Amino acid sequence: MVEDPPRQLMPGDKGKQMTKSSWCPSFRSRGADSGATAIEYGIVAALLALGIFGGAVIAGNGLETVFDAVATTLFDAIARIAE
Repeated sequence: MVEDPPRQLMPGDKGKQMTKSSWCPSFRSRGADSGATAIEYGIVAALLALGIFGGAVIAGNGLETVFDAVATTLFDAIARIAE
């Protein structure tokens, strides 16, 4: 197995130990907060889905009332014509 060559420290880093986060910027961007962020996005998505579902239920009930009124009016009109 070939080992990576030792990493050089920058000036002013005397006595510091080279860590992965100090030489790999993508590793540094992922911290302990990444799990919390994912949970927050999940909560936002769940609330959004709940809002969409609630809106669909309310709109569905309203549409049912409208279609019932239209159907009753049409049946009444047909009954008057048939008399």
